[in-house]
Amino acid sequence: MKRRVLSVLLAILMVLSLVPTIFAPKTAVAESGPIDQAIVQGGAILHCFDWSFDEIREALPDIKAAGYAAVQTSPVQPPKDYNASWNDTSGNWWKLYQPIGIRIAGENESWLGTAEDLTELCTAAEQEGIYVIVDIVANHLGNKGDGGYTVNGNNNLSDQVDDDLKNADYFHPEENEINYNTPSDRFNTTHYHMKMPDLNTGNEVIQQKVLDLLKACIDCGVDGFRFDAAKHIEVPADPEGTRSDFWPTVIDGARTYASDKGAYLFIYGEALDDLGTDEVNYTQYIGLTDNVTGNNTRTAVKDQNAGGVNATSIYYRSGNPSSYVIWAESHDNYLNDHTDGIPTEKMIQTWAIVGARANSTALFFARPNERIGLASTDTSWKSPAVAAVNKFKNHYKGKGEYFSYDSASNKTVWIERGTSGGDAGVSIVKLDGAGSVNLDAHLMSSGYYFDEITGNVFTVSGGKISGTVGPTGIAVVYQPTAEPSAPPSPSPEPTTRTLYFKPNSGWKMDGARFAMYSWGSGQPWT
Repeated sequence: MKRRVLSVLLAILMVLSLVPTIFAPKTAVAESGPIDQAIVQGGAILHCFDWSFDEIREALPDIKAAGYAAVQTSPVQPPKDYNASWNDTSGNWWKLYQPIGIRIAGENESWLGTAEDLTELCTAAEQEGIYVIVDIVANHLGNKGDGGYTVNGNNNLSDQVDDDLKNADYFHPEENEINYNTPSDRFNTTHYHMKMPDLNTGNEVIQQKVLDLLKACIDCGVDGFRFDAAKHIEVPADPEGTRSDFWPTVIDGARTYASDKGAYLFIYGEALDDLGTDEVNYTQYIGLTDNVTGNNTRTAVKDQNAGGVNATSIYYRSGNPSSYVIWAESHDNYLNDHTDGIPTEKMIQTWAIVGARANSTALFFARPNERIGLASTDTSWKSPAVAAVNKFKNHYKGKGEYFSYDSASNKTVWIERGTSGGDAGVSIVKLDGAGSVNLDAHLMSSGYYFDEITGNVFTVSGGKISGTVGPTGIAVVYQPTAEPSAPPSPSPEPTTRTLYFKPNSGWKMDGARFAMYSWGSGQPWT
């Protein structure tokens, strides 16, 4: 038996020696010099929701191959009620958003890992040219239960919270819960609670602790931050008695610290719906989420309403789109709003719209594993269609867009990117699935093109884009080519494949001595 196994392995090695260009290890290294925020801004971020740092690190080659500029982790702080066995996503994910400290979690304190694990992720990501953004919770800490609130935030503080934070001065004393229907009442928005002890972000000690957390992350090699509940932290322009210098103190301090190390940071904050203040009061410090644009796009795609999608061509927020992070779906949508019932095919179609947009940065939510700490079992984040959209976005970074829809059928949306008369392409979404299209061209030059997903030929002639959209309902068409002598055979599989050898300790229970993966773009393995 051992000889038979050895013969098989030798045969495989001989085959590999004949195809070095396919299986040779990648040698790409991140550019030397400072990390410019503009590298991430306008690109695509993969939200590795609930993945451990080690799981993200192992997936980096696939993340790079799928065209992402950055990865985003879940909160790095120690969560309330941590127990290695209590790791079911549906029941415990929210605990990562109720931290018990303003620091990176230590050994046996989080499902994600330690500062050492984060450092290893950042080092590996730098070698792949991928940037690492971590989630920060600075608005509140963990409470005593799943909800409920007593006299003030400090009285409802979880017993697990670090001792150095158990000080009434570190929390807003107001006992009222936020009224989300009155965002213009900035005291209500920033000083009232969301059923969790609300940190007094105007307190100098709290500001310094948050800044120290960011510095510790920067020391690990982190390239940016996402601030949870950012609109619930006051700005200097807020009314007297409400305002504080939290953002200039923390953000300017972090940027200076990073700059001294030769790095720049990509920073944005979660700000759902209305801010209740001028957008620039935040965007002078951080970028912002535009959840309404992404959520409305998703709804229109699900309803196969191209006119509704077209309405989202105007962003919900009124400022500069380069300050926005948009999505097809967020973790709150998936776990609280029950978008888990929407098929991934519709999420990918939504991504082909929001992910193709000019200027704004796009966040792809990787639907989580059933267990916190493990990588997603849903691999749509690296599907050929998603990867094609990401690369399209990268190719036209800094270039404009022309948003169109077919008002007659109300089933097709297309976004042209590039320069009229120059290099231009299109992301086409046919909401009712595969089929031929004949669409108005506004930027694309006449010529022959290939769909990056299927290989189907598209023609631009007489001001029309014509061709056949494949089974995903998506075509990503750019980079003109000479007239093809014959249509190429559609091939959704990537032209480069990676061979994976990965031991699996679980197999040892069955008496196996080693494990082997073959190659392919996903499951099932080829």
